[in-house]
Amino acid sequence: MFLQMVKKWFVKNPTLPVKQGKIKLIHPKKGYGFIQSAETTKDVFVHVSELKDKVHKGDKVSFQLEINNKGMKAKNVKRQLETV
Repeated sequence: MFLQMVKKWFVKNPTLPVKQGKIKLIHPKKGYGFIQSAETTKDVFVHVSELKDKVHKGDKVSFQLEINNKGMKAKNVKRQLETV
């Protein structure tokens, strides 16, 4: 149900919104990781090809959320600089 609603929204709004989160797990050698989204309780899959910066576990990131038949996937993942 949730995925159907999100898919309908993306059809009406083709540009992907920018989301915030932090790296929960990253496996560079295996080629994937997960982002803990700041907006949902679900983890978001990320393929290393979508990482625009070098990231480590716990880094804050911004990303675009894509929904496909397998679930949520992060695109254009960028590390957020810490502000003092």
